[in-house]
Amino acid sequence: LQSSLSQLQQESTEALHLWKARAEELESLVANLENTMEEHDSAANEAISKWEERCDLLTEKLGEAEDRIGTSYNDKIRGLNDSITAHRENEKQLSCKNDDLLEQLGEVNSQKENLLNINSVLEEEKRKVE
Repeated sequence: LQSSLSQLQQESTEALHLWKARAEELESLVANLENTMEEHDSAANEAISKWEERCDLLTEKLGEAEDRIGTSYNDKIRGLNDSITAHRENEKQLSCKNDDLLEQLGEVNSQKENLLNINSVLEEEKRKVE
């Protein structure tokens, strides 16, 4: 009986160490994903800011062009609309990437929560065995 208890305790300890290692690994993964998400968020915000600046500049240039050149007005509008459309598509792609990262982070957090729950159960079982 003592041998069985000792073996069970050793196995529980080993399992606990494995779960702790996995929890640490997941915590590191979560931190890395959060950093990546912050980097993507920063890049997206920078791209949006540049896009807005560019749109403001283009709008200003359009106004000047309208004053100077009436005949090429429609051509300029088409070009600006194309540019805006391209920038909006880029913004959508960045938003999708950000959404994907948020989803991945949610999944990792869920796994982390499960591991922490398992860890709590193992700790309780360990206390019972002791």
